[in-house]
Amino acid sequence: MYYPSKYNHIIQLKAVDGKNFWVLNNLFFGATDIINKDVYEAFIEGEVNGKIPEQYFSNEIWDHFLQKGFVWLDSSSEEDLVQSGAKTYGDRDQIAAGLNGGHYGFITSLHCNLACPYCFQKKKANSYGFLSPRQVDLGIDAINRLEERVMLINNNKKTLPKISITGGEPLLKNKENLEVLDYILEKLGDLRWPYSITTNGTELESFVTDHSPSSNCRNVQVTLDGPRNIHDKRRRSRSGISSFDQIIKGIDAALEDGWKITLRVNLDMNNINYLSELAKFVQTKGWGNFENFSAYASPVTDHGSLGGYDTPKDEADLLLATLETAEKFPIIRQIFDIRHFRGLNYVERILLEKNPKYPVIHRCEAVMGMYIFDPLGDTHVCLEAVGDPSMRVGRYDPEWKLDEKAASRWAQRHVLSIEKCNNCKVRFICAGGCTMESFNKGNNEACMPFLREIDIAWNYYAKKMPELFT
Repeated sequence: MYYPSKYNHIIQLKAVDGKNFWVLNNLFFGATDIINKDVYEAFIEGEVNGKIPEQYFSNEIWDHFLQKGFVWLDSSSEEDLVQSGAKTYGDRDQIAAGLNGGHYGFITSLHCNLACPYCFQKKKANSYGFLSPRQVDLGIDAINRLEERVMLINNNKKTLPKISITGGEPLLKNKENLEVLDYILEKLGDLRWPYSITTNGTELESFVTDHSPSSNCRNVQVTLDGPRNIHDKRRRSRSGISSFDQIIKGIDAALEDGWKITLRVNLDMNNINYLSELAKFVQTKGWGNFENFSAYASPVTDHGSLGGYDTPKDEADLLLATLETAEKFPIIRQIFDIRHFRGLNYVERILLEKNPKYPVIHRCEAVMGMYIFDPLGDTHVCLEAVGDPSMRVGRYDPEWKLDEKAASRWAQRHVLSIEKCNNCKVRFICAGGCTMESFNKGNNEACMPFLREIDIAWNYYAKKMPELFT
């Protein structure tokens, strides 16, 4: 007897001649085979019975399936491998060592000049003051202390912390905000620590006028949600003034000055039909001619359970709509990376890059040990949790103090620790879902439709690029 992997997934596809064929994909190893009807029926039987009779195939075929992880010689070997592999993923400091430095964030404030309906900070916006230079120093002291632990694991090799600067709106033309922003940039310049800035772009033109591009700036992320009429409905100023034209001027100025610009589109069913128009606008502007420009589209989410906005009820539906729209308007994928859909990203890595995505244990930076410093003196690990004292993991002002119990609540929640995920075949792609969303739903897991996304992606490529399946 042979025992099929519980991570096997079979997708029925249709060839150009109209005949059905099947893909056998192991969602743990990423192994993939095109199979015939006999193999399909055998593995379906194995999924029901938990085993496949040896006489079904030759030894050569069984050896092939064993090598790829589609079957096992006994029923416990696979789970033993999963559990032993878990030990290699380590804790926060080990992860940071593997990345040659941890990830940290400074929140200049939660003040913002826009009133975006889907903003995850909308209930906390303008709720407290600005970061101070003294707090920046305290944050840097905390980072140095944390990086010392990482260096010990890394054989005392010097690490390079990665810094995110965000808000609220970090480029607000407010005296306190600009002073602390300049102070952060000065300190990071002296330390040569790489940093990124996430901004709505309304004050970007003024910022680049007053600042020269820095070699340690990884990128400045700016958001446009569509052409002017669509964007201004979604990302309007608090006074009702258009933000689109201001942002365009800022991007133009930043690119001309040599800043690295990443354009983001927050995508949902309300603006998907306008993505092609935005792509044409970007092309007309010539932004793609700059080596320091990139663009991507990412689904709108509501991990904080804020409500009040029509976020995609099923992200797989949005992926399907995005791919259908991109087929009609190829310029979309020429301009925008849409691989923030995990199911699509997974399949494209197999088919196009020949580089299967191996097991994902930790969902995001929040459970991998990112530390964020806010103006209240609180330390958080998740950007969406900033401003909520119940979600903090400690304090850094007046001194660094980590609440080990609160921190472990985040760090110990990963796909291998969530009981509900144990028998889910897609768990090493989903990685247990969003921790913030789980906490907001009373520790109930927020399952995402990644298996359906994977099926959609396989079917898309079977039609679009059938030569990949011959």
